[in-house]
Amino acid sequence: MVDTDRSSQIAQSSFLRYYGVDSKTASNGLSAFVLASSSTFDLTINDMDLPVMNGREAIRYIRARGINCKIIGMAGCWCEMHEQAILDAGADKAIEKPYFPATLLPILRELDDEL
Repeated sequence: MVDTDRSSQIAQSSFLRYYGVDSKTASNGLSAFVLASSSTFDLTINDMDLPVMNGREAIRYIRARGINCKIIGMAGCWCEMHEQAILDAGADKAIEKPYFPATLLPILRELDDEL
């Protein structure tokens, strides 16, 4: 879970924990990349608007490093162009932020079936 807002990290981690998903958090793209490089994750959920290294860059680095995990990119400023930029960076899915359980749960189930 990569988000600059601590309250969003807590809320999103609580949501994931409720559904049986263990999570770790990072506050910027570089920290997310380092964490993904040093641990094994099935999934990362990355905000795009991050300091140090933005979300798209972090996704590109994760993919270039050959890290095999599913990636959901999320953006608060949403349009088709942003969605395509997230997917072009290497994300498996792109969602609008803030998201709701009804939006995220089907995506988590779909990605889980692919693991």
